[in-house]
Amino acid sequence: MAKSEVRPEIPRCFPVVIEDDILYWMRNSHDSEIRGVIALKGHVDKNKLSRTLRLCMDAEPILGCGFKKRFFRPYWQMMDDLDKAASCDLVETSDYDTDISPFLTSLPPLDLFAGPQVKIWILRSTYDRIVFKMQHVAGDGGACAEFIRLLSETYTKFCENPNYR
Repeated sequence: MAKSEVRPEIPRCFPVVIEDDILYWMRNSHDSEIRGVIALKGHVDKNKLSRTLRLCMDAEPILGCGFKKRFFRPYWQMMDDLDKAASCDLVETSDYDTDISPFLTSLPPLDLFAGPQVKIWILRSTYDRIVFKMQHVAGDGGACAEFIRLLSETYTKFCENPNYR
């Protein structure tokens, strides 16, 4: 498996902060995924959105990491293939209300230990809906809102300039 192009200034490992460790220990007592849906008035470009997600993993590297639990000093370690991890799935649908349910409730959970800590699907009909899941150990509700802002701004800039980093 080829390694992703990672900017050299981005470290491969990051320390776990106390909140991450607490949420790790609590993960079996609650649903540890944050989910959301963004309704659009048009369509997104799947390949550009995947590339945007990859750029977001450069900006917020924990999103492209796996949680490495050790008795003393757990840490986040960057995945080897971030380009593959950042892929978005496109699902054609005619009934959002029926077809969105599996994305929000029954798909396999995100793998905290392997990563990535975020996943995106595009539900396409007359308009697109972006469905996303984020592992709560990697970020709280505020972090999720910041991720969506970052994704939106980065997508806009990437569409204007395909060389945007």
